[in-house]
Amino acid sequence: MKKIIGLILGIGIGISFVTIVWAGLDTQLGVDLSASSGNVPYNQSQWYRYNAEAGKGYCITVTPLTGNPNLYLLDPGFARVGYSTNSGLTKDQIWYGRSSAGIMHLGIFGAYNPSSNYTVSVITSPYISSISPTSGTVNTLVTINGYGFGATQGTSYVMVGAVKATSYTLWSNTQIKAYVPSGITSGTLKATVYVNSRTSNGLNFVANVVISSDGAMYRYDLGRTGNYPNGPTTFPLNLKWSYNFIDDVQTSIVRNAPTIVNNVLYIGGNNKLYAFDVTTGSVKWSYVGNRSTCQFYSSSAVVGNIIYIGGWNAFYAFDAVTGLLKWKYDVKGYCTSPIVYNGIVYFGCQSLLIDPNSIFYALDANTGALKWVYNFRPGASFSTPTIFNGMVYFVVSPEIYALDVNNGAVKWIYSMPEQKSNDTPVVSNGILYLSTIDIVWGDMLYALDANTGTLKWRYSAVSIDTPAVANGLLYFKGNTYIGALDVNTGVERWQSGYLGQGGSICTISSGLLYIVQQYKMLVLDANTGIEKWSYTPVETGAYFESGKESAPVVYSGKVYFLGYNTQTRQGKLYCFGQ
Repeated sequence: MKKIIGLILGIGIGISFVTIVWAGLDTQLGVDLSASSGNVPYNQSQWYRYNAEAGKGYCITVTPLTGNPNLYLLDPGFARVGYSTNSGLTKDQIWYGRSSAGIMHLGIFGAYNPSSNYTVSVITSPYISSISPTSGTVNTLVTINGYGFGATQGTSYVMVGAVKATSYTLWSNTQIKAYVPSGITSGTLKATVYVNSRTSNGLNFVANVVISSDGAMYRYDLGRTGNYPNGPTTFPLNLKWSYNFIDDVQTSIVRNAPTIVNNVLYIGGNNKLYAFDVTTGSVKWSYVGNRSTCQFYSSSAVVGNIIYIGGWNAFYAFDAVTGLLKWKYDVKGYCTSPIVYNGIVYFGCQSLLIDPNSIFYALDANTGALKWVYNFRPGASFSTPTIFNGMVYFVVSPEIYALDVNNGAVKWIYSMPEQKSNDTPVVSNGILYLSTIDIVWGDMLYALDANTGTLKWRYSAVSIDTPAVANGLLYFKGNTYIGALDVNTGVERWQSGYLGQGGSICTISSGLLYIVQQYKMLVLDANTGIEKWSYTPVETGAYFESGKESAPVVYSGKVYFLGYNTQTRQGKLYCFGQ
């Protein structure tokens, strides 16, 4: 409830009416309107005061700006702690946060030809006193100190520039620890805190954005979380367009997830690489390679105007606009889906037993020049790599490797007794998640400290696929059900049975979970597991593709996924939306 009181205050030249407005969030707080005594600083004829409470942040403003008024704030001992002149804040604001209670003094000074009425507002708001570090890249863990953040996060959040942070390790009334979100731009940005629609002051954070495939790659981000923005929010969905891969039997088998960026969808199928217009489904360009030597088995990654994709016995970089080959790096064996970070593209290559070693590669993303390699035994099979906090993670069963992204030095190795997995590691909030399969010891989902490789917890289920992570939950498809676990403890939150055989791995977007079963596209409420919508193909012989890296992809309010027809022997790409 606002408390508005009119006061008469002499300011500079002339007499002006000043209204003090208390707009505190707590109704028991108020402004002590008695005059300050014993001190008349800056030729001010009168100061007024309010009682500041411990642990609160305050925003104080003066309006209108007629006559260029300056707002001054003094502490209980009349030491000036803030003023609006040259403060760098808009609308003559002063932000102030206290660690202890006390009577604060405020007033207007120096107005020339002042307004007949000024309004001074005192509003409880979150306040940032410091931020550390003051610079960094995406996924940098930042500590924000201050007041008035609230004991729990609830709906509150941190903004870095124009992008909302989504990953937090701590939220208390005086301190927040959050990871710098993807999507920020390079330069000096303001870090701000939003609590109950109230905005804090902003402190500078210098963002050194590393050029990477973040947001335009398999499983969307560098952590491979499968958490996509801007998914559909209303149902049912309608078929917007579809495309049949009809060229020949070889080309029609498409099993990898598409990559979408700048309204273009990229997908490879055996010896062909396609670029589709996401609005119309028309083919913008396609690259056709030699069927015996050029086979695109991986999903792609896109950075700038270059698309990176692995094949059989070679790794490729194409111009994303024209489809022209930029460079090719010859290897021996099958390449994993790539990841690009700080100008380097990373991927593993599984050789045949008769070939030389299986090798994990780091190549210059612009030229294809070799940066470093890590060798394994012939025939060793790699998972798709993941990057977090300067480390690249991948699996060569039965071990998980964490290597330095700059030189390939081993940071840590975690051995899984008798466990077998080539599933993609997923990293979120400093925790690495990996699903494994073992017919002797049972299938497991591991949660490790991503920085040290220390085991945090394990969860046992049957045939767990690569999980998706969002909003404190980890989502996965088991042999007979879809489940959600607490990311920190592994405790099951909900479980939902499903129909059909096979199925893709899970995708999460806008509070909804997407999963492709063999004969059904299914959308579940991510908080409860309750079905929101489903689609079953009507064509005779049609089913949905459930290859190892086949997964729904969400982009700008639409969902894209793959199918196959056993009678026509044609692959199919679907686009559903409103």
